[in-house]
Formats: sequence, C-alpha cells, structure tokens
Amino acid sequence: MMESYSIGGKAEEMCKLQKQNEATDNSSYEEGDIFSKTKPASLVMQFLLLFYRNLLMTRRNYFLLFCRIFAHATVATLFGYLYSGVGPNANQVLANYVYLYGSMLMMVYTGKMAVVLSFQIEMESLMREHFNRWYKLGPYFLSVLVLEIPVQIFCSLIYVVISYHLTGNYVNFERFCIFALFCVAGSICAQSWGFFVGATLSVKLAVFIGPILAVLFSVFGFCTRYIDITPVFKWMWHISYYRASFHGILNSVYGMNRDDLHCPETQIYCHFKNPVLFQKDMDIEHVDMQSNFVLIMLIIITMYISTVFVLWYKLNKR
Repeated sequence: MMESYSIGGKAEEMCKLQKQNEATDNSSYEEGDIFSKTKPASLVMQFLLLFYRNLLMTRRNYFLLFCRIFAHATVATLFGYLYSGVGPNANQVLANYVYLYGSMLMMVYTGKMAVVLSFQIEMESLMREHFNRWYKLGPYFLSVLVLEIPVQIFCSLIYVVISYHLTGNYVNFERFCIFALFCVAGSICAQSWGFFVGATLSVKLAVFIGPILAVLFSVFGFCTRYIDITPVFKWMWHISYYRASFHGILNSVYGMNRDDLHCPETQIYCHFKNPVLFQKDMDIEHVDMQSNFVLIMLIIITMYISTVFVLWYKLNKR
C-alpha cells in the first residue's frame, strides 16, 4: 500500500510540473506572438523622429552651425572690403572677375567640406543603429538632407547678400536673384559631392580627395576657355558643375544686355566699358543659363542617389 501511495504521489507531482511547463510555454508563446504582431514605425514616422533628433542634436551642439554662419559672414565682409566698389567700374572688371571666382570657390568648399567631416562622424552610429533595425536608410538620409540643405542655403545667402552689395554689383533685383540662385545651386551641388565622398572614403582620404575634386572642376570654366581645352578633357568641361555655376553668376553680372560700365574720368581708355567685349574675351558670350541650371540639378540628384547606394552597400555587406 505504501509503495502504491508513493507512486501515485510522484505521478501527481509530475502532472503538476507538466501543467506548469505548458502554462509557461503558452505564456512565452503569447508574448512572442504579441511582439511578432507589433507593427514597426512607418517610414514617415521614422523620418519625423530622426529629423526631430537631428534638430535636438543641433540645438544642443550648435558650435558647428555657429562656425559655418560666422565663417560665411566673415569671409563675405572681407571680400566685400577687398573688392569694394569694383562692380560698376569698367577699369576693375578683372578684379570683379576674381571676386566672382573666389565667391564660387567659397560656396563650393564650404558646402562640400562641412558635410565630408560631419557625415564621417555619423557613420559609426548609423551602422550600429541600422544593424539593430531602429530605422531604414531612406528616412535617415532624407532627415539629414532636410536639415543640411536649408542650413547651407541660409549660410550661402548670408555671404551673397553681404559681399554682393559691398562690391557694388547690385544693379537690379532680377540680377541679384539669378546670382544668388546659381551660388546656392553650386553650393548644394558641392554638398552632394561631399556626402558622396564622405560616405565612400575614409576620413583621411575624404579630406584629401574632396578639395582635389573641387579644384579639378574649377579649372574647367575659369582659367581655361573651351577652345583651349585638349579634346581628351573637353568632357570635363561639359560635366563641371563649377563651370555651370560660375558662368551663371558671370552672366547675371555682365550679361543679359547690361548697359555700359562706368569709366572713371582719370582713365584715358576703358577697354571693357562694353560688357560684351569682356564676355567675348572670356568665351562666355552665349551662356544657356537654363541648361546650366538643369545640369546642376541633375548632378545633385545623381550624387544623392549614388550616396544612398554606397551607404546601402556598406550597411548590408557581410
């Protein structure tokens, strides 16, 4: 009797343990089922959250933004006083030409180098957070663009407004708008190149390759005319966003049927009193501004798409 009782007690205990295990398995299954049924955040919500995070980070660490604004305002004031009043004078056309070249170079370098360095710093956190599936690549890159593009436009306009008026280039509002448009477009195009270089290369190479590309594209359109370029490199002239932007601002200043420039009484002869003569010498007499602007926009879109593909490859390679 005692043996049968002990056997029955053990059987009851085993049944209880089995029921407890089944209950635990069911509860864990229900929890897993709940988590599996939880929907991830939509792409729009991911973009909004990432954009808000970027705004919050910029507000807390505003030193970089302050440096960019301060640099544009300082260089604009410096250029404005170095080339003060050269705009309307026929005997200072070459000085104004150098100012326009320096302005375009300023837009290109500040647009490109600011994101080359900052984007490299964010790559480590991007790879970690994307690996943990916090968000998709598309909303992340779009949130970066929506923040960076307005900042660069604002900084570029600060430079344009200050330097353009100090140099005396203001003739009418239409010319000023075209000048500002091509300066901003060239800066945004350089920024798109900065994203691509920063995403593709390491920090050491990006800091070296970025300026080299800027100088390479600036050669075609400033110091060499199209007829003087070796046929092997003429394709560089056609795809140079710097050339397209630079010719756009040159045409806004000296083209569009501008009246004769002012020749001081102390000057016996002003060769470039008629702006058309200067345009002929610089081989920019016939500038298709619409085609140049379309070229800049196409390059911007192409570089953004290329940057996304590079990031996708880096995030998904094993």
